[in-house]
Amino acid sequence: MKIDAAFSTRGGEQDTGGEPVRLPRRKLKWSEILAAPVHDFPIRDEILHQFVPKLPGLKLLEVGPGSGFTAYTLCISVEQLTLVDCAEGTVSDLQEKLGLSGNVRLMRFDICQPGMAAHLGETYDLVFGLDMFEYVSNELQGMKNLADVTRSGGVMFLTFPNFIPPRGDGVTWYVHRLELQKSLSRAGFRRWEILCVSLKPYARAVFTVMHEWPLRLYRRLRKKNAVTPQTYESTWAFQNRRRLQRSKPLLLCYWALLKFILRLGGELFQAKAAPENLLSRQLVVLAWK
Repeated sequence: MKIDAAFSTRGGEQDTGGEPVRLPRRKLKWSEILAAPVHDFPIRDEILHQFVPKLPGLKLLEVGPGSGFTAYTLCISVEQLTLVDCAEGTVSDLQEKLGLSGNVRLMRFDICQPGMAAHLGETYDLVFGLDMFEYVSNELQGMKNLADVTRSGGVMFLTFPNFIPPRGDGVTWYVHRLELQKSLSRAGFRRWEILCVSLKPYARAVFTVMHEWPLRLYRRLRKKNAVTPQTYESTWAFQNRRRLQRSKPLLLCYWALLKFILRLGGELFQAKAAPENLLSRQLVVLAWK
């Protein structure tokens, strides 16, 4: 399922300022795969590429970039990529990994605080966050900040696991669709799409066997974190990133193989319009200025 902003029937005319373009999907060479940041398999990147609509340009902002793998795959193919995170350690780590890329800009800012647009000083064609908004404690201010840095005609894109504790570990969730719609409207977006997405049967079977089962076994073999991490900086992967470097070639080659097998079944995800009750659903939120 693709959603094309240029042909959406909701809202007014699309202000593109030129011919809309697709977000580039770059196929990494083996040398690039081995040089990429260590990551947990980026299934969220597949949602990004499958559902992001055509864009008015390729000036991008990612909030909560994690290990930087998504940024690594995008930065060569886009005009500009700005990365924003609230944690100093994460920003420093990303600077070390991506700082030599001339079109990558790294900024430290907490989107729960006012003034993000003034802090960054520019707006973007695509503003996106992958499984991060559930950790935003002030969701109204966070959504307003995302709207303020989305250019006129641009798109805001969020993947959002909408689960309450203990199944979820975030601090923000929406019970009813109307709550999320009100938040988007108050932030300044003029139209939006809210989708529930899930893996297709083939992709779900492959992902469960090749990713979920090995990951569960590994977590059982190591000591579990006493505190659920709320930022990437507090995760086990970040804390042990130096040690993981030794096994990075094996891990990244395995993820590349897994991605290849998953794509043999075509698009990974299926989607439908979100119902009134949003709890316990993997959401994709698209909003246009």
